[in-house]
Amino acid sequence: MNEIRNKKEFRLAFQKLKRSKAWRGTIDERKQKFINCHMELNSIYGRDINLEFNGISEEYNNINGASALSGYYPSDNTIVLSCKLSVITFMQLWLRAIGVDPLDAITLSKEVFSEIFPVSARKLLNVDGLYVKADPNTNDPNNDPIGSGA
Repeated sequence: MNEIRNKKEFRLAFQKLKRSKAWRGTIDERKQKFINCHMELNSIYGRDINLEFNGISEEYNNINGASALSGYYPSDNTIVLSCKLSVITFMQLWLRAIGVDPLDAITLSKEVFSEIFPVSARKLLNVDGLYVKADPNTNDPNNDPIGSGA
């Protein structure tokens, strides 16, 4: 697990995605930013993993858990981002695609996301292993902000 996380190029690819402001622009512009990161990751790891988008829409952008419909399909060697363009979901699926154990991919994506996007990471909650934006209107003691080290 540490071998992947410590790969400077992996972090750099996501730092470039951050600098591109992947959350800004039209849906097509935002998709292109993910495609650019994806192509760089394929180059870094010498892979030919496919990337597809399914139902990406502005209406899903602020719905927690919308990206849970995304997945990695080994039989097709394809990552499918569904409903919402989520950096942490994309990161987790990329780790799965290169052979990282599913639980390690969750942990590792959380760690790398927190390093690169610390402000955004502090706003996320762990809900059964799914990272969602915190609802500022809740005082649920079971919430696990991922930036808190909890």
